[in-house]
Amino acid sequence: MLESEDQNVRIPAGEAIGVLFETKGISGSWYSTSQKEDDLIEQIRDLAMEAGGKGQANKKTQRSSFKGILSILEVFFVILFVLPIR
Repeated sequence: MLESEDQNVRIPAGEAIGVLFETKGISGSWYSTSQKEDDLIEQIRDLAMEAGGKGQANKKTQRSSFKGILSILEVFFVILFVLPIR
């Protein structure tokens, strides 16, 4: 869904991923690192930085949404991986 041409599909898909990490991910009970998660984060990072052009107002909305989602994922990884190391 994140690869859809339609931003009306991409944005809600990204928001759902953010909610999943925010609500279930903090416990870490279902989570293990893998290449799939690394690829997912890279894809969200790309969508957060996607350039304008045709439908520029929609791109601005997309960038804003995915920047927020990326922030959630980054906080999740700090809580799960960095804080236990200290």
